[in-house]
Amino acid sequence: MGKIYIQLVDLVANALCSLLEQNRSGKISFQKIDEYGAKVVEIFSENQGTKAYLVMSREDQDALFDDYSDFFMLYEDPNGEKGIQLKDSVTEDQLWQRFCLSLSLDVLKVFKNENLRDLLVA
Repeated sequence: MGKIYIQLVDLVANALCSLLEQNRSGKISFQKIDEYGAKVVEIFSENQGTKAYLVMSREDQDALFDDYSDFFMLYEDPNGEKGIQLKDSVTEDQLWQRFCLSLSLDVLKVFKNENLRDLLVA
């Protein structure tokens, strides 16, 4: 059984790509990111026979906003829910080119899993 480490930025970028593909908004709450990440790990274990680990520390979250400030920004809804949203100028194609093309085929297959898409819109 192999191991794979999934960075927060890859998790967020693929979740947002999936939302944009479904003509949804380009934002995702931190709670939904946690749910999405747990489902990614579950799908890897079930379908790929690979142990997946999410790299989601506070430093990774800070780096997401510092290193990729041209793509992502923090948001807070009026009800207090916080999360990550794409900047207005970022397109789905730009997101795909920057973050998805460098992933392995096995990782992309998991990110394209139907159950993940359904989780995002639930």
